[in-house]
Amino acid sequence: MSPVNQIESIRAPLILIAHDRNDPVIPIGESQSLVALLNDRTGLRYTEFRMFKHLDPSKVNLPKRALIRELVRFCSAVYPLFRQSV
Repeated sequence: MSPVNQIESIRAPLILIAHDRNDPVIPIGESQSLVALLNDRTGLRYTEFRMFKHLDPSKVNLPKRALIRELVRFCSAVYPLFRQSV
């Protein structure tokens, strides 16, 4: 099921890969391997977070300053998707 096995089929002008460093469901190595294989493509953005716990930020208790830093990182990662769609 890994996207690494479908690397030849991945075609997009912008690829955003975002992964929580402590994801209990999908190992971060999956995203890192995918990024390594896609690294020569333009439009690739990769960001690691510490606040999502596999899409459930309520399970993370970050100090306020760290949470703000993570939210800025998140907004910076997804902004190109919205900018390109306009």
